[in-house]
Amino acid sequence: MLEGLTLRQKYIRYIVPSIAAQVVFTAYTLVDGIFVARGVGEIALAAVNISAPYITLLWALSITFAVGTSTAVARLKGEGNNEEAGRIFTRNIAAMAIVALILSVMITVYKESFADFLGATKDTKPYVVTYLGTIAPFSATFLFSYTFEILMATDGHPSLATIIVSTGVVTNCVLDYVFIFILHKGVFGAAAATVIAQLVIILLYLTHFLSGRATIRFRRFRWDTKKIIRCIGNGIPTGISELSPGLVTFVFVHSIERFLYEKALISYSAIAYIAQLLVIIAIGIGQGTQPLISYYNGRGEKDKIRTLMQYQFRTAMIIEAFAVVLVMIFAKQIAGIFITSDIGLIEYTANALRIFVIASAVTAINVILASGFTSLEKPAYGITISLGRCTYMLLPAILIAVVLLGGEGLWWGMLIAELFTLVVGILIYKKEVESGQVYRREIGAR
Repeated sequence: MLEGLTLRQKYIRYIVPSIAAQVVFTAYTLVDGIFVARGVGEIALAAVNISAPYITLLWALSITFAVGTSTAVARLKGEGNNEEAGRIFTRNIAAMAIVALILSVMITVYKESFADFLGATKDTKPYVVTYLGTIAPFSATFLFSYTFEILMATDGHPSLATIIVSTGVVTNCVLDYVFIFILHKGVFGAAAATVIAQLVIILLYLTHFLSGRATIRFRRFRWDTKKIIRCIGNGIPTGISELSPGLVTFVFVHSIERFLYEKALISYSAIAYIAQLLVIIAIGIGQGTQPLISYYNGRGEKDKIRTLMQYQFRTAMIIEAFAVVLVMIFAKQIAGIFITSDIGLIEYTANALRIFVIASAVTAINVILASGFTSLEKPAYGITISLGRCTYMLLPAILIAVVLLGGEGLWWGMLIAELFTLVVGILIYKKEVESGQVYRREIGAR
C-alpha cells in the first residue's frame, strides 16, 4: 500500500483527502443552511436543522456500511485477496440498496409524524415536512455517494474521491442559488439541490468502479446475512460518530424546547453547523487512517498501528485547537452569517457558540478512539465510546448542567458528556492498545 513512502507520508497522503472530503460533505448541509437563512428566513433555518438528524442518519448508515466494507476490503488487499474483496464490496452495496428502499418508503409515508418526533414546532413543521418529503424518496443517493467516496480511497484513489465530492458541492451551491434566489422554491429548492448534487457525484464514482483502473470491482456474490451483519458491526462505531451531530441535535432540540424558548432553536441551528464541522474534521482523520490501520493489522505490524494512533491524536489536537481559537475570536461574525435581523439574538448565539465549541478538542480524541477500535475490528469498544458522547452520557450531562446553572447551563452539557466519555475511552485504550491485546496477529505472521 503506497510502497516507497514512509509511514508518516502514507498517513498524510490518506488523511488530507479524507478531511477534505468530510468537510466537503458537511458543506452540503452548511450551504443549505446559509442559503435558507438568507433566502427564506430564520424559522426555515431552524426547520432545516430540525430535519438534520434524518440526513445524518443517512450519512451514518452509509459510513457504517462503508467502514465495515473498507475494513474488510483493506485487510483482504493486505493479504492479497482482491477477488473476495470485490465480492464483499458488491454484496454490501446490494444490502445498502434494500435499506435505502425501506427508509424511503417509511419516511415518505409518515413524514408528518416523523417531523413531530424530530421536534418540529407549529411554525417550523411545514418547512420540516417539505424538506423531509423532498429528501426521503432519494435516500439511496446519500447512502451510495458517501460509501463510494470511502471505498475509492480504500482502492488507492483518495485524491480523486475528494475531487468528485468537491464537484458535488459546487453543483449544490449553484443549484441552491438558482432554486432559492432565482426560482424562489424555498426549502423545497434547497432539498432538491442537494439531491441532484448527490446524483451527479454517484455517476462520477461509477466511472471509476466500472473502469479498468479499479482494483475493488463489482463481482458476482452469494447473499450471506451473517457476513453482512459482521461488516455492519465493524462500521457501527464510526457510523455512530457520524450520526452523533444528528443525535446531539435531536437531544438539544427537545432540551431547548423544555428548558429555554423557541428563539434558542434558531441559535442552536447556527451552533450545530459549526459544531458539526469541528466533529467532522476528527472523523476525517480517523476515517483517513482507517485503511492503513486495517492493512497493518492484516499484516500483524502492531508498532505501526500504535504510531498511526499517535499521529491521529496529535493531528486532531492541533487542528481542533486552532479551530476553537478562530471560533472564539469570530463567534459574533459566524452567528451573523445565519442570523441577520436580531442583534440581541446574534450576541446570545455567539456566547453560546463559544461555550459549545470548547468541547470539540475532547470530541476529537473520543471520535478517533472509536474509529481506531473499528479499524482493528473491535466494534464493541468503539460503540461504547461513540454512544456515550451523544446519548447515555449526554442526557445526564445536560440535566446536571441545568440543575447547577439553570436553563442556560444546557450549553455546557456537551463538554461534560465528552469529558465523561473520554475517561472511559482512555481506560479502554490503555487496556487494549497499549497492552497489545487488541491486535489481530503477531508481527511477521502471514
